[in-house]
Amino acid sequence: MVAAISAVLLAASAGVAGALLVVAQPMEPPDRYVEAIADEPPLFNPILAPYTLAGQDALPLIFSGLVRAEPTGGLTPDLAERWDVSAEGRIYTFRLRDGLTWHDGAPLNAHDVTFTIRLLQSEHHQGGRELAELWRGVDVEALDERNVRFSLPEALASFPDHLTLGLLPRHLLEGIEASALPLHPFNRAPVGSGPYRVATLNPERVVLERHPGYHGAPPRLGTLELQFFADRSAALQALIEGRVDGLGHLRADEIQRLADAPWLTVYSLPERSKAATLALNVQTPLFRERAVRLALAQAIDRDALIRAVLDGQAEPAFGPIPIQSWAYDRPPAAAGHDPGEAAALLEAAGWAMGLNGTREREGRPLQFTILAADTSERSGVAQELARQLAPLGFDVTPRVLPADELTENYLEPRRFEAAIVGQWTIGNDPDVFPQWHSSQAAEQGGNYAGFSDPDSDHWLEVARQQLDPNDRRNSYVHFQARWAEEQPSVVLYHPIYSFAVSKDLRGVAADPLPDSSWRLRDAVNWHRPPRPTIVQRARAWLLQ
Repeated sequence: MVAAISAVLLAASAGVAGALLVVAQPMEPPDRYVEAIADEPPLFNPILAPYTLAGQDALPLIFSGLVRAEPTGGLTPDLAERWDVSAEGRIYTFRLRDGLTWHDGAPLNAHDVTFTIRLLQSEHHQGGRELAELWRGVDVEALDERNVRFSLPEALASFPDHLTLGLLPRHLLEGIEASALPLHPFNRAPVGSGPYRVATLNPERVVLERHPGYHGAPPRLGTLELQFFADRSAALQALIEGRVDGLGHLRADEIQRLADAPWLTVYSLPERSKAATLALNVQTPLFRERAVRLALAQAIDRDALIRAVLDGQAEPAFGPIPIQSWAYDRPPAAAGHDPGEAAALLEAAGWAMGLNGTREREGRPLQFTILAADTSERSGVAQELARQLAPLGFDVTPRVLPADELTENYLEPRRFEAAIVGQWTIGNDPDVFPQWHSSQAAEQGGNYAGFSDPDSDHWLEVARQQLDPNDRRNSYVHFQARWAEEQPSVVLYHPIYSFAVSKDLRGVAADPLPDSSWRLRDAVNWHRPPRPTIVQRARAWLLQ
């Protein structure tokens, strides 16, 4: 009887094992990723909202441009298969790939390119002023369905970098005035040509699905979902509870809270297209004096500033071109922390230390005011700079203002002595003409410092017209050397961008970012390994 029962059980086990071996086939890996965004949904339109945090994260996934920027600063074809430039650098001709389509299946051609650019050039354009300025004076013409020509008023080597801008579909928006675009239903049901298309869009979430007609390599994840949280603590809690897979733009206290979660990985990368700068108004009597600017720059301890105010979440920066750029060069004269040399410079210039600890010259104290936006970071930086400069004899008064008031009432009309400003380089090209050329020192220009130097102007003008990268780099090396000699402002640091994602997410790049949008832009390479079920684990055990 025992033998019979054993035989039955053995047969039953064999049957179960056989069933497991047949039924429990390997699963497909999870095909979905959910990102929490602590913000309201942006306008999903590349010419209206490319520089909001949520917009810069999502737009590159939905809309494609003629070219694609690489993290290292180079450009590769995207919608275009190639381009040519005339010998004098004024005429660019782009040839589009064959068979391009929009997400709705309509053909994409050169007329969509001209349509998008002319919307930007409209006097009623409602997007960023900087974006519109880039296209002023450019003539665009569709030569046929696949070829489009741009005629520039003068040579501009950085021009292809501006063609990373996502294109808009003419067949859906033709006849719409630029002034009406912000309220158009298209922004809530966008149609692009990027690797993902919008499947669902409402105030709570946007669901992106892999676009089967995408012209490039298909994304590895089939679905990306962005969930919007008006309250940042709610977004953080959703991540902690596992209701979402990732969250970006982490603050220092959030990093501490998430660092020990075993199911999450926290990445922290310098965001080098952004720099916090102590802008010095060189048209004021104090900062017209080069020795004072150089002394101030050498009195600042960037590492101590980052530790004291930013909890280590920044990378020291020293010049107008970020370190990851192919044009970067830090000349020997670039100011580092050297309080002894700073004191010597001030002494040589006649600024003697007074009995009250403030330097004076001819009865005038060495004092100025630093303006800063009313955020904890910017106000903290201004206060720390005042503390660091005091032992050298500077009497510095921090003053905090609402960000809009600071820009409109003080920076743009140049009514300030010094100010903490955030500079954001558009694109990867090292052309910093808008920030430092003397023509941009007038009101509304980006040269807040009012810096005017013939040598710097010369190298900036030459560099933006040279097509050969080696020649351009040589010009930018000369510019950076001259900038360091004059020290028109003090570049302080690049912010660290931190984000957390589920530990099972593969393919996440851990290299420094040009800006934070590159992190989610790289989602086309993300994937997740299979998650075995109980049946699959039993199957694996039987096969041992």
